[in-house]
Amino acid sequence: MDVVHYYGVRVVQWLQGLPLPPDTFLFASLLGDPPAVTIVAFPLAFFLHPVLGVATLLSAFASEWVNSILKWVFMGERPYWWVSSYTKEKLHLIQFPITCETGPGSPSGHCMVSVAGWLPLVIYVMRHHPRIRTPVAIAFGAYILMVSLSRLYVAAHFPHQVIGGLIGGALIGWAFFKWASSYTDDCRCVYGSQTYSERIPSRLLQPLRLILLAAASFLLAVAFGQALAWLGVDINRSESLARRACVRSEWVHASTSLLASYARISGTVLGLGLALLLRPAMPHCSPRSNSTLKRILLSSSMAFILVTTMDALLVSITDILRLALPILYRMRSSVEFAGANSPDAYFLAWMALKATLCPLIVCLVLPVMSSRACLRDRNSLAGVEPANHCSSTQGACSVLAVPSASPTQRLTSGPPSSKPGQQPENPPSGDGVALRRRKL
Repeated sequence: MDVVHYYGVRVVQWLQGLPLPPDTFLFASLLGDPPAVTIVAFPLAFFLHPVLGVATLLSAFASEWVNSILKWVFMGERPYWWVSSYTKEKLHLIQFPITCETGPGSPSGHCMVSVAGWLPLVIYVMRHHPRIRTPVAIAFGAYILMVSLSRLYVAAHFPHQVIGGLIGGALIGWAFFKWASSYTDDCRCVYGSQTYSERIPSRLLQPLRLILLAAASFLLAVAFGQALAWLGVDINRSESLARRACVRSEWVHASTSLLASYARISGTVLGLGLALLLRPAMPHCSPRSNSTLKRILLSSSMAFILVTTMDALLVSITDILRLALPILYRMRSSVEFAGANSPDAYFLAWMALKATLCPLIVCLVLPVMSSRACLRDRNSLAGVEPANHCSSTQGACSVLAVPSASPTQRLTSGPPSSKPGQQPENPPSGDGVALRRRKL
């Protein structure tokens, strides 16, 4: 592998020698960071179609989890520490504040999560909105290209690690899009007081299963790491190399470790499960066809502002209370001191707690606020027909969808009391429609 690494370093040196401002690549790398992908792509997808949003979040979750497992398996080198061990020739690479990541390098997590997190949303928009298909494809390609080049520019990855991350992310993102398309491509309306799981029977959409998945993902990852250690693999090797090779010790952060990634993954899925579990029944607000680009962007912007504000507020509160509560001091100290050892339980709990903010705000707080706003204006709902609540790209439904006899079967047409071949009775209009309850 020395030959591959050597020519990979040459590519990095060529990129760093280009007359381009470093801030461009640093910003692109920031956009490819897994938390950044979650906080931007997930709200856009969720407010476009709730199932698409869940698929986007789970795709990013799965890709980051698989990526972290593969890093333990391959134990790949990183350019910034590999050059110090290469003795045949003196090689020099420029380091940046985001260079000194402590996990193994193969495959690239930024590239893998960026592709997997955005691909379901991009394919959905290209299929259902053909007028903007070309601009979306160009923007997505440019984004992925800049993220890939940025990971090379900061000397965090070799080219083959970037390519591996892109391929892995594409496979995972496509798989979750195919899962979501079985719901987003169908015109499904809501009848009566169906619950979330009745209308969309899937194990990945059941809150309790998501909560169990959050716990299981972390426990399985820790067990896998312990199994590798028992087999003689030094799972802390990359952390030691990072601390020795980094030119500035304050650039080494515990948040870049694999255990921190597992905690963040677990917290994200836990937040999604809690949001779906605690979310109260809400009335229909407006036809899905009225979910214009302006409303989607406005809701996503509100989600971004709320998440960043709550994150900063949470940090400020803990800074105030940690003087009285030693446990909060230990949670925050692990983040502040770069010379700390491997992340402890307090730091992992802190990472998981912060990761729950985005799904809770997107899936619980904002929909509840929107529902209350709609209840204050019932007159706007008086003329809404239930058929208009389907995807605008599929047109209005001729009948209403109802839960099937088995929760695993597809939804059938017509209300529960209708017989085969008969058209269902029209549901009550006016205030009756306004009082109809739902979970989405």
